[in-house]
Amino acid sequence: MRTYQCFFDGAHRPHISATAFCVFSNGHVVYSKSYSEKLPSSYHAEMRAFYYLLQYIQCYIEPGNKIEIYGDHKGIVDSMHSEKELLTFNKNKEFFVKLQSIYSISLQHIPRNENRIAHNLAKIEKKHNPKGEKFETHV
Repeated sequence: MRTYQCFFDGAHRPHISATAFCVFSNGHVVYSKSYSEKLPSSYHAEMRAFYYLLQYIQCYIEPGNKIEIYGDHKGIVDSMHSEKELLTFNKNKEFFVKLQSIYSISLQHIPRNENRIAHNLAKIEKKHNPKGEKFETHV
């Protein structure tokens, strides 16, 4: 069994949001990606980054591996652990619960200064795509 550490972050300014995630294993970057798109708030950008990370996990990481997910938005992390259903983003929670049945997966809140890689990718994406057009960047 292999262990993956995954970090996600979103950034928002009026008219543009950026999302990013990074995946590490054995101290090396396995994959990182950032997107720019128009989203209504920083909360939406964070949730979208989390969703993109979950999609990556489902598509590219073999079932049975250990996945450690870290994000700096406490509300999102808490909502995924809550028994309450969210009105908006309940699809993310359903997706997360589904992946928990396939992987040994955990989700933890970390301070922003410990989430620098994903945070900086999101900031770079926002800066280089100021119009917020749907855009992908691979690192």
